[in-house]
Amino acid sequence: MPLDLGGAELPPEDLASLGSKRICNPEDLRAFCTLNARAVSILERNGIRFLNGFAVPQTRLDDISVELAAIRKEFDGEKEMFLQRYDQSVQDWIARVGEYYRQTLQ
Repeated sequence: MPLDLGGAELPPEDLASLGSKRICNPEDLRAFCTLNARAVSILERNGIRFLNGFAVPQTRLDDISVELAAIRKEFDGEKEMFLQRYDQSVQDWIARVGEYYRQTLQ
């Protein structure tokens, strides 16, 4: 909790929360979260969580693979667009969060 830090001045929540730091605008990553949620939803509808993955019936494997391949194709497209604008996105983020960002780079 912020009170645990003895009244220390904290950066705005847009930039950092306790335990994490954002190097670019979270909005720029939203598409990836959405695609991940869609993939997990497909797997949860068709199987069960098992260890660090999912167990799905062999009979559903082909259909699931087709759906996941479509999501992967969208992901690859989003990744390319993100990488093309990455440097500008980081610079825009630095301009938005200002001095707090520069202080953490030192």
